[in-house]
Amino acid sequence: MTTLLEVDDLHCGYGRADVIHGISLEVHAGETVCLIGPNGAGKSTLMKAIAGAVRPRCGRIVFAHRDITKAPTHERVEAGIALVPEGRGLLPSLTVEENLLLGAYVRRRDSDVRDHMRQLMDQFPVLGARRSQTATTLSGGEQKQLVIARALMSRPSMLILDEPSFGVAPLIVAAIFRTIEELRSAGMTILLVEQNASIALQVAQRGYVIESGRCALCGTATELRDSSVIQEAYLGAAT
Repeated sequence: MTTLLEVDDLHCGYGRADVIHGISLEVHAGETVCLIGPNGAGKSTLMKAIAGAVRPRCGRIVFAHRDITKAPTHERVEAGIALVPEGRGLLPSLTVEENLLLGAYVRRRDSDVRDHMRQLMDQFPVLGARRSQTATTLSGGEQKQLVIARALMSRPSMLILDEPSFGVAPLIVAAIFRTIEELRSAGMTILLVEQNASIALQVAQRGYVIESGRCALCGTATELRDSSVIQEAYLGAAT
C-alpha cells in the first residue's frame, strides 16, 4: 500500500500547553481511517495540525512523500488536503453556488470547475435546489452538506472530516455517511474524526483511539469493534 499521510511523534497544542503528546499514525491511499475517543482527547487539534491551522512543536507530518510540517495552510490545500471542520465555516452572506466556487479557488484556472460543481449538486440535490440562496438560509444539516461539497471542489487527494455527525439530524447523518461510503468506493482517501464510534467503524477500514492526546489503541475496524475495551467505553453508548 502507498502511504499518503504519515504523522510521526507529533507534539502540538495552544500557547505553551501541548494537547497532542507524541502521536504517530499513517493513512494509506484509498482507505478510510477513523479517529475515535472522548471529547477533549485532542482529535480536532490533531486534524488542525495536519491541515496547517495548528503549528506542531515537534514531530513530523509527511503528505504524498513531502514534508509539510512547516508548510502554510494554502500549500497543503494545493498539495491535496481538504479539511471539513467541525464548525461549518461558511460565508453566510454568499450563495450556495458562491460558497462552492470558493472551494475551487486553487483550481480557478481549470475549465471544468462549473461541470464539477454541477456534479456535486447532483450528489447533494438540496444544494442544486438552493444554489441561489444564501448559506445562512440553509438548515444545519444542509450547511454541513455544503461544507463537504465545498471541500470536494478542490479535488483533494485526502478529505479530512471532523465530526460530520455533530449537531445534525439522524436522517442527514445517514445521508452524509452514505456519501462517505460512495467517496471511499470511488477511491478517495478519508481521515474521519467521529464521536459516534459505531458509525465510524462501519465505514472505516482502520482506526486509532485517541485518549489524552496519545494513541491508546489502533487496529482494523473489525479488531476495534471486537475489542472489549472499545465495546465498553464507546460502542455501548453509541449504539
